[in-house]
Amino acid sequence: MTKGTDQKTEIERVITPVITGAGYELADFEWRRDRGGWLLRIFIDNPAGGVGLDDCSKVSHEVSATLDVHEVIAQHYTLEVSSPGLDRPLRKPEHFRRFIGQRALVSLKLGLPGPGAEPRRRNFTGSLLGVSDDGATVRLRTDDAKEYDLPLVDLDKAQLKPDFSAIGAKG
Repeated sequence: MTKGTDQKTEIERVITPVITGAGYELADFEWRRDRGGWLLRIFIDNPAGGVGLDDCSKVSHEVSATLDVHEVIAQHYTLEVSSPGLDRPLRKPEHFRRFIGQRALVSLKLGLPGPGAEPRRRNFTGSLLGVSDDGATVRLRTDDAKEYDLPLVDLDKAQLKPDFSAIGAKG
């Protein structure tokens, strides 16, 4: 097995059908070296409802067995499976489509050119408006009411940014 990106791609190729076959969605995953060795952290979601401890345990057992059979990971590693949380990552066009109308933070690798001599803009926070038909761009209205078409090919990181200001507000 090759290192780095190739191994991460192979892990994703093997675990995705297992997770979807169990009725969940692969929201994201991390494959990295941690203090105690290698860590495979998988975030699952259930579009029909939440994800609980039993869901994580079920997926953990199925993914672990599949990885052992396919011998994708040669070194010792720790497997963690959890919910993506309220600030879940957004990676694919279908993730963005599912959360249209929600607030998100989107960071681009190269960014969009700024007006005039201003530097390229890489970070955008605002409301998700839509995804192009071909899934190449995400439309976002920033907090200053400007709209941007952000190319997913340049995506560095994106995640939901829930608004907690209304929690506990008296009406």
